[in-house]
Amino acid sequence: MRRLVLILFLIIGFSGSVDAADMTGPQAAVAGSAVKTLARAFIATADMAEVKANSIEKLNRMGPAMYQRQYAKHYKVFKDLPAELRKKYGFVPGLSKDRMISIIRAMNKGRIYAIIEAVPNETIAREVGGYFNHVDPEVKKLSLMQRARMAWDDLRGDMAQKPPSRPE
Repeated sequence: MRRLVLILFLIIGFSGSVDAADMTGPQAAVAGSAVKTLARAFIATADMAEVKANSIEKLNRMGPAMYQRQYAKHYKVFKDLPAELRKKYGFVPGLSKDRMISIIRAMNKGRIYAIIEAVPNETIAREVGGYFNHVDPEVKKLSLMQRARMAWDDLRGDMAQKPPSRPE
């Protein structure tokens, strides 16, 4: 989800950095709506079996420390979901890799849509602001269109592409 919010950069059209503190009220609603629309479009057109298989393969390649670092980043979004949804899917701090793989296996488009809708707009605005305030200085030199393209490539690579083959 963290990478998904990057595409918001294209929709809102910021030419500089985004300050999460400035994205409140209507701006957070625009950010949330835009990201949720893109997420729903991605899920609607995605081959879920392939996305799930690729995600599980990526998880299986991660060592325990790397998995916990990655999960901690994603938990910043999961913690803002409604309590009943967090409980239903088991999103807790320190979730094990095996449990996350089970959650992914059980996902379908309807469940993913429910999670997308439940993410608060303010959380999306915070994640967008956090990413663009801490981005690599070289990226800050890129044009709006170059950043948007990079975000889209990053999103597709993260969610839809198969990880590189394992060295033998």
